[in-house]
Amino acid sequence: MKIHNIEGWSNARLRLEVKEGGKFIVYQYVISILIMTFKRPTDVYFIKKDENRFVPAIMPSLLTLIFGWWGIPWGPIYSIGALATNLMGGHDLTNEIMTATNHEEISEEVIKEMVQEQEKKDRFCGSCGKEIFSDWKFCKNCGIPLLSKH
Repeated sequence: MKIHNIEGWSNARLRLEVKEGGKFIVYQYVISILIMTFKRPTDVYFIKKDENRFVPAIMPSLLTLIFGWWGIPWGPIYSIGALATNLMGGHDLTNEIMTATNHEEISEEVIKEMVQEQEKKDRFCGSCGKEIFSDWKFCKNCGIPLLSKH
């Protein structure tokens, strides 16, 4: 995975941009082929305070709209979730990435682990650990209210 829009920046500039309101955002896209459905994250995008978070979401959302629906049963479910995530501005990984920069250089492996951890948080109940879906307000297994992810 790559971080877009920070090419050639020093750590000092990166910290300044984040302090001024910049965010590290990852979006989702879904591709389905009959009974197989693949839900994947995009690369990470750095969005400055005054930039629109929805512009980088256009391509993964279009990809999902065209190719995401066709897998039964998960295609429509994952497509709706990915589109909702993208329309709400994607997943914010700023805290995780900035924490990682305090201890080490940002490598592709570190970013990949952060994205996977965020996806896991979004798919499983924090209380019982069972799989949950984006349209649920309560965990069907333990009954705990599910917090909004954005």
